[in-house]
Parts: sequence; C-alpha cells; structure tokens
Amino acid sequence: MAALISIARNRKHTSGGKVVWTLVVLALPVLGPVAWFLIGRRAPSPRESPLRLEQ
Repeated sequence: MAALISIARNRKHTSGGKVVWTLVVLALPVLGPVAWFLIGRRAPSPRESPLRLEQ
C-alpha cells in the first residue's frame, strides 16, 4: 500500500511510468514494492533532465 501511495505522489515519473510501476507492484506483491523503493524512486534519467544549451 505504501508503494502505491509513493508512486502516486512521485513527480519524477510520467503518468505512463506510474502505470507501469503500479502494475509491477500489483503483479509482484513482495518484489514489486521492494523494486519500487530500491530502483523506482531514483532520480530521473538524463533524458528527463532539463535541456542544456550547447554552444
């Protein structure tokens, strides 16, 4: 339950990412939440970071 609340409140993932993580948590009742708290809550990937202007 805590993992689902954490997923819903997470602002780093898109809605599609949240859906995928929710399905993982529901499909794998023990491993899903553990995976979320160890892997899913990490910082966004570089492609999700603000764009840098190259000169």
